[in-house]
Amino acid sequence: DFWEHHKQVWKRGILYSTVISAQNAATLYLPNLYEGDLFVSVNNGYLSLDGGGEQDVRWEMPMGSVNLSTDNGMISVKGLTAASIMADSDNGYITFDHVNADQIDVSTNNGGIRLKNSQGKIVKGKTQNGMISCERLTSEDISLQVSNGSISGSIVGEYRQYSVETKVQNGSSNLKDSDSGDWKLYLKVSNGSIRMDFVS
Repeated sequence: DFWEHHKQVWKRGILYSTVISAQNAATLYLPNLYEGDLFVSVNNGYLSLDGGGEQDVRWEMPMGSVNLSTDNGMISVKGLTAASIMADSDNGYITFDHVNADQIDVSTNNGGIRLKNSQGKIVKGKTQNGMISCERLTSEDISLQVSNGSISGSIVGEYRQYSVETKVQNGSSNLKDSDSGDWKLYLKVSNGSIRMDFVS
């Protein structure tokens, strides 16, 4: 029974919600003024968190810490703003679209990562046996690492704004290392390539 796996715990006046579903589909609705933390874990299933905005972030208030994890399932986050967002998947793809947070941290094994129109003060991404794709990613501190895959896409800003460090094994990069900027960009790949552009 799904509800045997659903629990809501009050702690210091903040509602912490955890939804764990092995086989059943579950929907958790939160008010758009919700400012608490959110923890969601799914086994053998898809996890989707939609803040309701396609063109821009529509969540009216920033949430606290958001922690999402799946085993054998995709994670999709769209139109959400929060203090921090962490997503972790085994055997699943992770996609963020119009996500805004002080810290974004995504990692997966045997899956890719896509960061589209998202921004964070600190952005970290790591995958094995997959690729990382960015589209208009905005951050002053970016660290992306891939084993057996490539890193590609676009970053909002100028090359000269960043101190760039790249590490490539068995591949190539279109970026040269530089220590001229105040912002940080660290890209590491093995058995793959780096193709990153800067856009306005």
